[in-house]
Amino acid sequence: LNYHGFSVVVIDNNSVDDSVKEILLWLKDSSFNFNEERGVLFVDDVTEPDSFVSHIDNKELMVVCSDKNKGFAAACNIGMKIAIKCSCEKIWLLNNDTVVEKNSLAELDKKIEESADIGVCGSVLVYYPEMSKVQAVGGVKYKYWCAKGNQIGDGVLLGSMGAVRWADEEISYVSGASMLVKRAYIQDVGLMEEKYFLYYEELDWAYRSRRRWRNAVAINSVIYHKVGASIGTKERSKMSQYYMIRGLIMFYRSNLPHLCFVAVMRSIYETLVLVIRKKWFLCMVSIMAIVDGMSGRCGDVSKYRSL
Repeated sequence: LNYHGFSVVVIDNNSVDDSVKEILLWLKDSSFNFNEERGVLFVDDVTEPDSFVSHIDNKELMVVCSDKNKGFAAACNIGMKIAIKCSCEKIWLLNNDTVVEKNSLAELDKKIEESADIGVCGSVLVYYPEMSKVQAVGGVKYKYWCAKGNQIGDGVLLGSMGAVRWADEEISYVSGASMLVKRAYIQDVGLMEEKYFLYYEELDWAYRSRRRWRNAVAINSVIYHKVGASIGTKERSKMSQYYMIRGLIMFYRSNLPHLCFVAVMRSIYETLVLVIRKKWFLCMVSIMAIVDGMSGRCGDVSKYRSL
């Protein structure tokens, strides 16, 4: 990265594929500083991650291992707690299934500093391995009365005038694959909501910050995204289907209860589409998700269902 003054905190969500071992092997030939005494931290339900560390050096890399997979937001919150404890002014939340351009962080930082009310700044996400077609310019435009969001600029060619034009459109929320967040934003709005486990955390975060902060996109910050790789699938799996449907209903119940019927109708509609397409397993999962969303079940679905 063409950027000075940053450190890296890698959060491992109790992975079973030797991710930590591979990272430590890679570190031997990298330019990052690795403190043998505190390079790998282990956290659990009792101990707060920021109690282990009070500072982090420039270009230092730290690996934090959680004893459980508590979902996307929980992992992000661990990293943000450490960053805030170490007096970091900005935190770059970056998916593990991404490839970055050298100037990506510098462009994010430049954009977020343009205005005091920009709390979160996103990148231009590009499909990998094609590396030419845009997935989203910053994030998503969400229509609350339809309970549906559209990725801004999805499908346009990278570098085209279309991508620049889309960047001026209002962003309902920045995609969690790459978001630069100000410390002041976190201290004002709070951490991400962990009850979703997967999906809708970014929308929930953005909705809670409305009228106080705004989102932005750094057009020249390009991130190549291996869509679905972080959860082990490129197509809609039973797990992703469940969390998408349940998260939708949970979001409306928490933030827009008067419009909850919209979320339920959207979920029923999508379930009927699956019936027409004879996607029986996904249909069954959708019904489970609707029931669980309406009954208030949250967190890891494996605690109470087998998908």
